[in-house]
Amino acid sequence: MKIKKTLLILFVVVILAFILRLIVAQAVEIVPDEIVYSLLPWKIISAQRLSTVEGGPLFSYLTDLGYILFGEVNAISTRFPSIIFGSLTVILIYLCSLKLFENRKAALFSSFLFALSGYVLENNTESDMVAFFFALLSMYFFLFFLDGKRNYLYLSTACLTLAVLCKILPLLFVPVYALVFFLHTKGYLKSGQDYKEEQDKSLFDKNIFDIKLLKMILGCLAIVFLLLMPTIMYNYLEFKNNGKTENTVSTLLGIGAQFHPETSQVDPWNFSTMLGFLKRFFAKFFIPDPIIVTLGIIGVFLVIPQRRSGPFLLLLSALLLLFYVGGITGSATHYLWVPLVLSLFAGYSIEKGRIFITRFNLRSALVIFIIIFMIMAISSIYFQSIISKKTASMELRKYVVENIPKNAIIIMDPRIYYGSYSWILHERHYLNGMHFQALLNEIGTSASPKVEVPLYYIECSGDTTCGWKREDYDRVNSFAEGLSDYLKQHLRYVGEVDANHHFFVHQGTIAVPPAIFQSIDLTHVFWGSSIGWKYSDLNIDEYPKQGSNKIFHMIGLLFLYLDLLLALLTIPFVFVLLFKIEK
Repeated sequence: MKIKKTLLILFVVVILAFILRLIVAQAVEIVPDEIVYSLLPWKIISAQRLSTVEGGPLFSYLTDLGYILFGEVNAISTRFPSIIFGSLTVILIYLCSLKLFENRKAALFSSFLFALSGYVLENNTESDMVAFFFALLSMYFFLFFLDGKRNYLYLSTACLTLAVLCKILPLLFVPVYALVFFLHTKGYLKSGQDYKEEQDKSLFDKNIFDIKLLKMILGCLAIVFLLLMPTIMYNYLEFKNNGKTENTVSTLLGIGAQFHPETSQVDPWNFSTMLGFLKRFFAKFFIPDPIIVTLGIIGVFLVIPQRRSGPFLLLLSALLLLFYVGGITGSATHYLWVPLVLSLFAGYSIEKGRIFITRFNLRSALVIFIIIFMIMAISSIYFQSIISKKTASMELRKYVVENIPKNAIIIMDPRIYYGSYSWILHERHYLNGMHFQALLNEIGTSASPKVEVPLYYIECSGDTTCGWKREDYDRVNSFAEGLSDYLKQHLRYVGEVDANHHFFVHQGTIAVPPAIFQSIDLTHVFWGSSIGWKYSDLNIDEYPKQGSNKIFHMIGLLFLYLDLLLALLTIPFVFVLLFKIEK
């Protein structure tokens, strides 16, 4: 089969998107929230866990596949699902633009803009990008449903459910689907580029609540129920045995207690918070993506008068997300949907502008060249600013891998945020300095033969709070200073890591009984779970797996494997959709 020029260009853009995301993934700091979402999935498949206290079982399994593929937890493997599905979103944007505007050049522009989006590149972490991939695929199928192809509603429902299994945020789009569907069936919104009246009437022959539609809704609810089975079974077993549920269920539905009530409370929506966020809109989105924001907004105003269902679906979803999430949190990854949607409108805006300019006898190729040059120049500057930053987690991880042997005992300064070094040292024998005296006591009382192993102490310089909030840093500072003074008297300075946090590394040796390594590893608990699910007794969400519990657990696990298979099948399926539409 001969590959069309359009497809060839699109594939180049996808490869470019993949390479850029691969590079940036190794440069962007891993923040506390991402540490939670990246450590909990490690070895979750072999542990046969249904979910975690933070939910998102599908994303956890996809992340663990990255760990299995790369053989370790590092920046690339942690963010591999976001890299893959973020790159594939370039194709989805092309398909959606083609469906919305029926213009291949506009679709290519949109894909190119998204591939180079500075905001997306910098925040292509955590589970949001993966969830938004499935959400966009869901909306793509929903557009066909609005055209009268009823069975596409099942595909749309399945994809949106997969999105929710990665992150609860796409659940926000459900009322948008309902509203656009209502407006469409009543004739307030139209589908298709040509606005054919008979095309809009093809969806329902009688009324909005006909029997066929009700049967379809029941079928969609059945799909949702089956695909959500891992979450349903997990929360049922947790509530039955522990009286608790995952944080989203306890917060949104009020069922069960929270596992981390002191840290997992969702802030109530606040109007003043939302207004403050909107005031920061310019700095938040415009600085990394000036072309996408400017041309995207222009594209919105070009499309609104046409009253088409597809653009309204995307626009309303972005506005609702901004309005709701902006009143709760400023977490950057939650807003990836905004540049995604604006990219679609920006590509349409560029193509309309190009057509307008060519009427004045200016060569189209020159216009396109100028636009591409501007995008590349701005993106290159912002890309350089991202990868030029030295981040403590990446630099310290690199130092440990290259310089510290795997049989070493590593004492960590309590002034260093424990989440950061839990991710950095996940497979090493590390110990928080607060437990150092207990370590010495156990060594001293042990009658077992001892072996000499390397001992390292990684110290926070004090130039920053090394990842902690100021109050948490001050709480341990006095003890940590005393510990540092003691250890530096017995160890020698061997190196340092100077990034956004500054660490000093000291080395010596210590004689220990072999059993001490297990004692050290038993302290490796993060967010209420044993790291790598190594010691089940340490997990706060552990439940017995005997009797009926085992049956329910296996049912949930079976459907979780099905969800994982469906999610992986969307990767080749996106290419099938692309070749089908180009054919």
